[in-house]
Amino acid sequence: MQLFRDEYGLDSTRNNIDYCVFEIEANPKHWKRLDIISNAYKAHNKGWKYHIVKAAASDKEGNMTFYHQGTNDNRNNEWGFCNVHDYKKINDTNAYIETVPSIRLSDWIQYHILERIVPELPPSVSLSLSLLLNDTTTINNKSMNMNNTISSKPKPVLGMKMDIEGSEYVVLPDLIHSNTICNFDFIFGEYHTRFAPIDPSVGHRVSLTTRKELEMYERSITQVIESSRNCNVRWISSDDESYLRDGIPLPN
Repeated sequence: MQLFRDEYGLDSTRNNIDYCVFEIEANPKHWKRLDIISNAYKAHNKGWKYHIVKAAASDKEGNMTFYHQGTNDNRNNEWGFCNVHDYKKINDTNAYIETVPSIRLSDWIQYHILERIVPELPPSVSLSLSLLLNDTTTINNKSMNMNNTISSKPKPVLGMKMDIEGSEYVVLPDLIHSNTICNFDFIFGEYHTRFAPIDPSVGHRVSLTTRKELEMYERSITQVIESSRNCNVRWISSDDESYLRDGIPLPN
């Protein structure tokens, strides 16, 4: 919550109709719950925009082999569902393979986000102006209120959470080389050093066979993300699953 206050302003200054959220989720076990959330948000308060993309984030379009990690991981809502940690190494009859569609995240962002027409005013501001125009106050008061509303409109902020269980080692370099990453204000998420060794067959051109190699690679990626004076995106290391079991009911 503090991160979003830092990036998007205090709770009292935000209006959820101004935000558009895309949730990219590879695990089919989560799709039903995410659809329920999305539908609840669409039906609430003129529609909160929360869209589900049922695919894996990758550096190429196609299909990816993922591994359900078995009994222990089921207790944690399958946090370990990934394509780099082979279930065959786990002695668990509940572990198994699943193939899911993948998207090249840099292409998807370019088409679905960067080429979108951004409204001149946020929806909440447009709504406020509409209410002012229908108000019975004097024209002068209306004009003053409209100018105040327009002058206080927030700058669009583009943020991303990345927690993709080891695929960040191919996705982040692709976002950097395609220059897609520089369109973001911030990205927060985690690396998965504990998954070492990572099989090069998943697309890596560098050796990631030891934890030390992974740690060096992570530092290099982070430094490159934040090194250019012409690219102001920030990487924030954070692993937060607080909202998974927060007990707050969906809006109705």
